[in-house]
Amino acid sequence: MTDDNKKAQDVLARDGVANAVKGTATDIKGKIKDAAGGLTGRPALQVEGKIDQAVGITQKEFGKAELHASKAIHDTDKAEKKEEKHEKRDADRTA
Repeated sequence: MTDDNKKAQDVLARDGVANAVKGTATDIKGKIKDAAGGLTGRPALQVEGKIDQAVGITQKEFGKAELHASKAIHDTDKAEKKEEKHEKRDADRTA
């Protein structure tokens, strides 16, 4: 794995987890606001809650995408190393 790929994988994994956690928290906060607005008869608070839910879900899904990208980098590098190993083995056999 190249240093650039390792750095990208690490950043995507770290940011992916952070965004997934923050997104979940924002979604829960929105659900609480939505419920509180409904119970207290404050439609503006309900709308704010629904917006927070949408933002939270979006951020959580973005975090998941970052984690998938991190895994894809890892899997690609792993496959490349395996291919290099096979090529070297084949070259050694013909030598």
